Amino acid sequence: MTNLSIERLEIIHAETMEVIDSKPYATETASVEVNAKLLTALTGELLAYRKASGEAVAWTDKLELDEMNDSGRASMFKSRRAMGKPDPASVVKLYAAPQLPVVPKGYALVPIEPTYEMSEAIGLPWEHPPFPRRWKRMLEVARKVGGNG
Repeated sequence: MTNLSIERLEIIHAETMEVIDSKPYATETASVEVNAKLLTALTGELLAYRKASGEAVAWTDKLELDEMNDSGRASMFKSRRAMGKPDPASVVKLYAAPQLPVVPKGYALVPIEPTYEMSEAIGLPWEHPPFPRRWKRMLEVARKVGGNG
């Protein structure tokens, strides 16, 4: 997954719209126009999603969420200032769309279960019993070091 900025997506979206509007490929196949329209739709949707998930639209706190579970009602606030002086650790940001997962710089997404290709890449036979156990242990340590465990 790439992490295109909103600014870069806006440029791609605008440039694709210009291509569609100018139709420089009028003598070529219609598939170019279809692909350009698809790219425009995709970038437009991704832009809307990124903008909606980028900034909190309201706030609440853990006590209000507990109340929601108990009574079915809770308060949301349009600004943190309206909440008074909540414990910063209890503040819950609410977004118009779910936030995309972010892979920290220096990290990579890897499978939880090791694959045959991974064992082959480091020269261990797949049947080598310690490999899957060692892999899982390495992931446990990486989570603790990265603060996700």
